[in-house]
Amino acid sequence: MKLPVLARLAMAAGLLLCASFPGLAASAGTFKGQVQPADFVNLSASQAGRVEAVLVRRGEEVAAGQPLLRMEGSEVVEAQLAAARLELLEAEQAQRDLDRGWELERAQAQAELAMLQRQAALAQDRLDGLIDPPDGEQLAQVRANLLLAGNQLEKAQDELRKAQKKFENRSSPIWYFVNQRTFRLLLAQLEGEVAQAQRRYDDTAEKLDDLQAPPDAVDVAVSQAGVQESQAKIKDALRRLEELADGPQPEALGQA
Repeated sequence: MKLPVLARLAMAAGLLLCASFPGLAASAGTFKGQVQPADFVNLSASQAGRVEAVLVRRGEEVAAGQPLLRMEGSEVVEAQLAAARLELLEAEQAQRDLDRGWELERAQAQAELAMLQRQAALAQDRLDGLIDPPDGEQLAQVRANLLLAGNQLEKAQDELRKAQKKFENRSSPIWYFVNQRTFRLLLAQLEGEVAQAQRRYDDTAEKLDDLQAPPDAVDVAVSQAGVQESQAKIKDALRRLEELADGPQPEALGQA
């Protein structure tokens, strides 16, 4: 007959004891004692309840994580667990969306700051152009351009006058080579060149007057206001960029 494991262990321990102490074997035939396992495992459920089913048999080997029993109402708990996992996924997605939104908002703030800085530089250039007196080299260049534009205007006007005289002189030999329509087209072209030369001369003369005249007080005030407004916008953009430097807002991040 096969003895249980514990009985065999007890018998082996008795034989070993008798062999070690022969006097004991002669004085007594039975031994009393308690065999204890080397490792203990305490099993308990995370929640109180009634056991609905035991999923393993006594003496059966089990693996780590293997269910041993099923409690009553486990379906409800599993549904709650699934809902909690879904909420966790949604919260993680919300946090990822928040991080991406922060990166986009920070890039937009950087682009806006760069644009405002360019606008401020242009406003400052306009103001400097109004209040800074022109240097001698700039004045000399504009005067030279005005002289050149005047010479070109006189040349265009002279060519137009000569063509008009030929057109009015019906005995001129030129009428043997061109007709009246062609001559009128030539006159129109010369008149256009005179008008273009006149505009170029007037623009250059106006530029020279602007350089030599004192700045207009209204223009200076408007330019100064534009510079101040640009600087204020830059400060706001820098403050906004500083707020976005460490990631999303703590309130939004905490909620996510």
